[in-house]
This record gives sequence, structure tokens and C-alpha cells, in this order.
Amino acid sequence: MQTRSLWIRAVPLFLGFVGLAMAVGLGALNGAFMTWHFAMGLLSLASIAGSLLWLREVRWRDWAASCVYTVFFLLALALAYLVSANRPQRFDLTRDGIHTLGAQTSSILRRIPAEQSARLELFVAQKDRFAAQKFLANYQRLAPQLSIDLYDPKRDLDVVSQFGGNIREGQFFLSLFDADGTMKRRTDGEISLSNGLREHVLTNAFARLLTDGKETIYWSSGLGEKRLDKTDDSLTKVAEAIAAGAVNIQEFRLMEGRIPADTAAIVIAGPRRDLSDFDFELLKNYLDEGGKLFLMLDPMFEERVPLPNFEKLVTGYGLDMPNEMIIDPLAMSATRVTTTPQAIWAKHPIALATSRVPFLLDRARPIVSQGKADPNVKLEGILVSNEQCWTEPVDSMKSFRRAIPPDDVEKVTNQILSVSVTKQTPGGRWGQRAKIVLIGDSDAFTDRQLATNGDAGAFFLQSVNWLREREDLLQIPPRFVTATPIALTTTTAWTLLGTFLLIGLLITVGGSGFAIARRRMK
Repeated sequence: MQTRSLWIRAVPLFLGFVGLAMAVGLGALNGAFMTWHFAMGLLSLASIAGSLLWLREVRWRDWAASCVYTVFFLLALALAYLVSANRPQRFDLTRDGIHTLGAQTSSILRRIPAEQSARLELFVAQKDRFAAQKFLANYQRLAPQLSIDLYDPKRDLDVVSQFGGNIREGQFFLSLFDADGTMKRRTDGEISLSNGLREHVLTNAFARLLTDGKETIYWSSGLGEKRLDKTDDSLTKVAEAIAAGAVNIQEFRLMEGRIPADTAAIVIAGPRRDLSDFDFELLKNYLDEGGKLFLMLDPMFEERVPLPNFEKLVTGYGLDMPNEMIIDPLAMSATRVTTTPQAIWAKHPIALATSRVPFLLDRARPIVSQGKADPNVKLEGILVSNEQCWTEPVDSMKSFRRAIPPDDVEKVTNQILSVSVTKQTPGGRWGQRAKIVLIGDSDAFTDRQLATNGDAGAFFLQSVNWLREREDLLQIPPRFVTATPIALTTTTAWTLLGTFLLIGLLITVGGSGFAIARRRMK
């Protein structure tokens, strides 16, 4: 009977600990402690205190002292919380910096003129309102001239009607105003507050808002290149992603004999015919005057058409792109052919602006350095293959359905899949330096492949942004909380075992010595 009574008296103690744990846990999940969190915590502490008084004989002096200590402890916690919540300096201790805006975002927000203002109108459900405010507060700290209005699409129907009446949760409108309040530009978009994709969407909207759209990417045609006709083998989707960054895209032919003055970059995607001598000189002169070129050069397998002028253009920068294919025996398990090498990211600004998810190329040419040192030319790798790859000439392919390694084992190594070229051109018509991105494949970026091919689309988009010399407009990659597992290597295991044995030995020796000393004292 006494045991049952003791268990009944312990129920408030158990409920108090559960309530305290829930208050702390819910506050941590919400990112802030609201009034009801504190109320739940105080009720839980009261339940624990009452249960302890009920379980034991009441000692009023000790109980009063404990209450005083508890009150001072809670006041200290509240003071620490208030100081940390109002401190302008904030620290993000997560490894991936998931609570901090990226450097690109800071750079873009600093471009808002001091005399102008921006307004963000975001439609968000009531349950996501606090998360939205917490996320957007980071933007307002970097751009004080930014005002934010949050609306519930199911409640603020008068505002919804002003935007056409068909508004979804997460949809936003971003506007830029002159000093007199006149709207200059407006852009829109849609973000999700439930995943890690929100920063790059909103920041790119700011980039579109602050870009006047005077640059044009010219898409080369007339040489059998991949088009923008929305077929499965076109590159329409990557072109639309570029256009979303407030950049115009227009097709043109080199044979027209001139390169427009507003050219930000030229894209040549998988030509099936060679440059004429006139086109070669036109393109070479364009690069010599600071031009920007994105060249995707497929191996000529079916047509077997040589591309000597394209190869000559590449050779002028200390590189060679022979008509060969990269063989990847590890690709057999995924694609059942050996000619789909996996592209692995190297350390490059283009790579850093993506999630660096590998993707597959299809029948890719290798890029080979000629070893010529030109002080005005800088070469940087963007994509490489794994170390099990080698190359074979298109005219004498041995490995297609089955990998046949070369006799010379030194040829089995990492192959260069994509490089960037930078050459100083002081006083050039199109800039102070020529920039080229080379890759030996264009099929990886087609509409058919893009949805399931890793970061292929991100590579294309970031390459164009890098060519435009707008590193501040590089897409910000999504950031997620990643696991940090401890790899228990042999050395670590022996170190931990030795530490535990040493601690156990010290406890045993110390305890034995203490016991012997007490016996002698008796």
C-alpha cells in the first residue's frame, strides 16, 4: 500500500519532467522561446517542486533557499536569452552555414542603391509565418532599405485580388522603387520554406531585379549545333534558365560576318560542321578583343566529319581536343556502355556555385594540355573523370559494350572533361580578358537528359555566369544539414581502447591505495 502511494505521489514529478522537456524541445525546434513555452516550463518546474515536497518531509528553510536559487537561475537564463536575441552580432556554428546567407547574397544586396528601396510581398500560410519572418530577417539586416509584407493567401483576399486572384502559398513579388516612390521594375517567383532551396531562389530574384537586361547571349546556329526548338534533343531548358536571370538569348550565325556589340557571350553547342576560314578569323578576333565563348565539342562518331578549325582554335590556347572518346569502365553498371564518363567537380568558381553533384557525359572528347606555358593564359580544370578512364580514337574504337584496357597502363588515369581559359587582353572591345569554357560533350545538357542528370544544368548556367564575369550572380547552391559520422579507423580504435584502459587502471590503483591507507589508519 505504501509502495502504491509512493508511485501515485511520483506522478507529478514524472509529468513535470515531461513538460519541461517538451517546452525546451519545442522552443528549440521553433528557433525561439515564446510566451507559452515559458509558461509550460514554469508549470513543469512547479509540478516538480510540489512533487518533491510531497515525497519528502518538508524542511521549510531548505525549501525557501532552493526557491530563491531557482528564481535567480531562471532570471540569469532569461537575461542571457534577451542579450543573445538582441545582439547584432550573430554566430552560425553549423558546419554548412545553413542559418547564414551566402557571400553572393551579400554582394547582390549591397548593389541596391542607397536612395532606392525594395519591397518583398510574400504569400505564406499562417503556420509558416514565423519561419518566413526568421528567414527574411537575414535579408533585412543586410539591406535596411528592404521592406517585407507577408500575406496569407486564404485570408488576405483583397491583396490577392490585386495580383490577379490566383496566388499560391510561397509565391512572392519583388519590386524596386526610386527615391520618389516610383516603381522601376518588378519580378516574381516562388519559394518553399520547408526545404533548403529558398535562398538561391530569392537571391536570384534580387539579381533579376537589379539587372537591366541589356546583355545578350548569342546562340550560334548554321553549323549543325543543338537548337532551341523545344525538342527532346534541344537545349531549351538551360537557355530558359539563363533567360530567367534577366539575360537575353538570341540565335545568330557566324557567317553573317559580324558579332554584335552587346554580346555577353557566344554559345556553340555541339557543331556538326567545321568553321569556315572566315568564321575562324572572326571568332579568333572576337576572343582576342576580350570575347567570351562557351564551346561544346562532341566527338564526330557517326558523321566522321573533321573539325580542324575548331581544333585549331583550341590549340591556340595550349590545349588539344582530339577526335577521341573517353572510356569509363565503371559506367557499365549504370548505363551498360563505357562511353558515359561521370563528371567529377574540381575546385573552380563554377563548381563552388553548384551543389557539386556528379553527372554523366555521353560520348565525350578528352581535353589534353599541350604543356606550353603562356604567361597571358590561365587554364583551370572544372570537371574530371575518375582515375579508371582512358581514351580511344573514334576511328579505332575497341571498347563500347565491353571495356578493353590499353596495353600501356599509364594511359589509364583521370581524364580532363572541362576546362576554363582566361587570357588577358588589355583594351579589348569586349573586355579586359577573353574567357572560354570548353567541354567535350553537349548531349548531357539536352532537355531529355537534364531532369535526371545531376548538376548538368547547374554547370551550364554557372558557366554562362562565369563567362559574363558576374560571379555575384552565380546561383547559390542549396545547403542542407549533412551528417558528420565518426569513422572508427584502426588507429582511433586503439587510441580509445588505450584511453579507457588507462582510466580504468588509474581508478583501480587509486581505489586500492585509498583502501589500504584507510586500513592502516584504523
